[in-house]
Amino acid sequence: MPVKSAAAAPPGGFTGAGGAAFSSARDDWETPAWLFSALDSEFHFTLDAASSDANAKCERHLTKRDDGLAADWGGERVWVNPPYGRGVGAWARKAAIEGAKPRTTVALLVAARTDTEWFLRYILGHAEIRLVRGRIRFELAGVAQGPAPFPSMVAVFGEGAAPGKVSSIANAAARGGKGAS
Repeated sequence: MPVKSAAAAPPGGFTGAGGAAFSSARDDWETPAWLFSALDSEFHFTLDAASSDANAKCERHLTKRDDGLAADWGGERVWVNPPYGRGVGAWARKAAIEGAKPRTTVALLVAARTDTEWFLRYILGHAEIRLVRGRIRFELAGVAQGPAPFPSMVAVFGEGAAPGKVSSIANAAARGGKGAS
């Protein structure tokens, strides 16, 4: 789905106070440039597995019509900012399966919902967890919107990951855009 202009976004980005991603009318929120850049400098991503043509972070990317959940990610260094909502569990499962393949790394950006079945089954103990400090300001057409109404994390699977390790990523937006540390 093409990304709409920032002017079409509701005030404050999401649906206002209490407008959790589960109830957002959108599923095309873009990864903040600072977050992707910080992780890309470490992992050198080769595939964006859940994007639109307009917001892809990698030259090779999969859109809804390509069905990233059905595609083979083996041998790739994969970035995934999936559509948020009730389908996130399928993306967590896919990241865990693909991350177990040789020469494959998967970094999955999701809400830090540690009480969910998908977190307990596919992430906890199976991935390196990087908690994002503060609330991410997802983007629309490259423009930062209001802060997300939930905390976020990046779960890293496969080559280069340290399963069970938990660390944090400084939120560049909260620090004046100076990058992650």
